[in-house]
Amino acid sequence: MEKKETIAHHEAGHAVIARVLDIPVSYATLDAHDGAGAVVTRSSATHLALDDLETPEKYAIVALAGPQAQHHYRPMSLAAQNHACEGGWRVDRANATSLLAMLVLRQHGKPAVPGSYVELDGPETEEFSRLFSRTTQKTADLVEENWPAIQRVAAALLSRPGLTEDDIDALIAAHDN
Repeated sequence: MEKKETIAHHEAGHAVIARVLDIPVSYATLDAHDGAGAVVTRSSATHLALDDLETPEKYAIVALAGPQAQHHYRPMSLAAQNHACEGGWRVDRANATSLLAMLVLRQHGKPAVPGSYVELDGPETEEFSRLFSRTTQKTADLVEENWPAIQRVAAALLSRPGLTEDDIDALIAAHDN
C-alpha cells in the first residue's frame, strides 16, 4: 500500500500542476493501461508552434511535477533521487530535458520540435543548465503551493479507478474542511 500511495502522489503531482498551468488532462489513473504502470494522460507537446517560447517550459514543469510531488510525499536522499532518475523517473526527466533543450534552441533561432534529437553546444549548454535549475525550482514551488490539492487528488486516485479532468479540477477547487 505504501508504494501505491507514493505513486498516487507522483501522478497527482503531474495532474494538479498540469491543470494549474491550464494544460488539459485526459485522465489520471493508477491502474495499468496497455501494459503501462501508473498513467496521467495529457495533451501532447508535439503540437506546439515553433515560435512558442512559453509552453515548452510549462510541459517540462508538468513532467518534473510527478517526481517532485513524490519526493515531497516521501523525501529521499540524494542517492535515492539519483537512483530514481535512473529508474522510474527517467521518462519524466527525459521529457523535461528534451523540452527545455528544444526551448533553448528555439530561443537561439534554431528549429527544434518535440521528440527530435537535440544537441547543444557551448553557451547553449550553460543556458540549458540555468533553465533546468530555474524550472526545477519553479516546479518545487508549485508543488509546495498546491500540496493540499495534490493530496486530495492522490487520495481520490487511491479510492477510484480513474479521474477525469473535471474530477481533478473539482478536487483542486475544494478546500479542506
